[in-house]
Amino acid sequence: MPECLNKIFIMKLETNFFPIKALNHTEDFDLIILGSSRANHHFNPFIIDSILGTKALNLGHDNCNIDYQSARLQEFIAMENGNYPKFVIWQVDMLSLLQTVGFGSRFTYPYYLFNTNFSDKLSSSKEFSSIPITPRFSFFIEFFRSKYYWKRLKEIPNVLYDVNKGYYPNNHVFDRKAFSFVDSIYFLYDDRTLRIFTYQLEDLVSHNVKVALVFSPLYHEAIAKIANKNEMYSSYQQIADTYNILIIDYFDSWISQDSSYFANATHLNKKGAELFTEELSNKLKAIGWHNNKEKNAF
Repeated sequence: MPECLNKIFIMKLETNFFPIKALNHTEDFDLIILGSSRANHHFNPFIIDSILGTKALNLGHDNCNIDYQSARLQEFIAMENGNYPKFVIWQVDMLSLLQTVGFGSRFTYPYYLFNTNFSDKLSSSKEFSSIPITPRFSFFIEFFRSKYYWKRLKEIPNVLYDVNKGYYPNNHVFDRKAFSFVDSIYFLYDDRTLRIFTYQLEDLVSHNVKVALVFSPLYHEAIAKIANKNEMYSSYQQIADTYNILIIDYFDSWISQDSSYFANATHLNKKGAELFTEELSNKLKAIGWHNNKEKNAF
């Protein structure tokens, strides 16, 4: 295993957080959604289940980089006693393969406050190492001195008693100004991040998992600001061709033309997410992504 991947699996989140989302449900999940906030807010598992006959779980998370997404995938497989899902929808976009190391934004840390295994590993990282006390206490100090930790702490009950199967719709009113200061966006990829991503894809495919890389809708004004959109499409298409997996593009769909479906330029609101999920699910069903209980889909 490459050294960069080794570090991920050594540090992988052997926590109670991932199973928490699932243990509130009695079914065994056979379809999972991976990605960052655009996965978390865009894919409704209940709509997917109603159309595909699956048992879907959304493992998307705000500010969730490839390291974090890989850890969530591995934790899910461990939770399922080594059994892989039948289907994986992996939300990708112009920012997915950026250079990121570790487990992303600090505002995810409150979910691990009472997990000794994770907080000990995290507090010994470079983000906390400047505090000259034991790692465990440095984690608590960093937690309590940061105001947004308190805000996230309030969300823990929603995670502990998750009834949405990981899906959290965005109910914000569309805000064009939030994106107006951005002149252009560039698709960039980091070699290390790309290796981690493709390693996970190769592993999934080797276990006969059907994988789809999905570009969920962007508001058309945001699409216009992607300076090297063709390069982005070409890079992801090459990955899809290498592993013989689907790539589905909704970036510039009819949904993208109407601001009433968006919370901001890059995130759908609840109405937009549910329309998108329904259309995507019907497309997947038409190409054979459905759970036929009498005959294995493979």
